[in-house]
Amino acid sequence: MSENIKIINMAVQPIKDLLTSRLNNRIQALTAFDNNPIDNIPDDVKKMRELQALRLRASIEELNDLIEIVNTIYP
Repeated sequence: MSENIKIINMAVQPIKDLLTSRLNNRIQALTAFDNNPIDNIPDDVKKMRELQALRLRASIEELNDLIEIVNTIYP
């Protein structure tokens, strides 16, 4: 492996690690919503939870896209 590729990998790996860590945090948060039943909570709270879940899903999708882009550019 050439020296330039090693340097690039050293610079890119922390970015990949950060994105992966944030992705895992979002997935854990979304899982927490899924594991808690919503049967006995007020409708307003249900709506807020669903909005937050939508935001988390969007964030997960964006992070997956970013990780894929970085992996494509810097395999």
